[in-house]
Amino acid sequence: MFNQVQHVAENEIPASNFAVNAPFTGKIQTISNHPSSLFSRGHLGAGVVIETSGFKLLSPVTGLLEKIAGAGTEYYFKAQNGVKVLVSIDVDEKQLPLIGYKLDVRESSKLTRSDLVASFDFREQNSPVCVTMMILTPERFGALYCSAKQVIAGQDPLIKIVAKKKKT
Repeated sequence: MFNQVQHVAENEIPASNFAVNAPFTGKIQTISNHPSSLFSRGHLGAGVVIETSGFKLLSPVTGLLEKIAGAGTEYYFKAQNGVKVLVSIDVDEKQLPLIGYKLDVRESSKLTRSDLVASFDFREQNSPVCVTMMILTPERFGALYCSAKQVIAGQDPLIKIVAKKKKT
């Protein structure tokens, strides 16, 4: 298990080296409440859950959209500094293909933070749609923090990353 995202007040976060922005607008929940142990136990990395209230996926980092998988429900990003991010839209497989799904970029596209990646129409979903955002390489960092309770896609930092302290 890797470092987990620590949910703390903004004034408790040390100066961060890098921030990963919110890919969707919505309310933040801890990853420990995720129904899949793959996410909740940190097997893939460290992250948070967003209960979405928006329909647009915006790039959380400046870098590359490396891969799209899961019938358009999984997006793998790599920031210019090497941070790898997974954005996973958690919907029932019976709801696939997603209604109103429109992909605005292709795999291997260079993106700037907040660029539109895809849009969706979640109104037909049976329950609120949750999105999981994971840092796939948390072992490279000293600490990961989230102070937000609500975020706006493309505007608000969601996870702040602090570098590991150098050994002397």
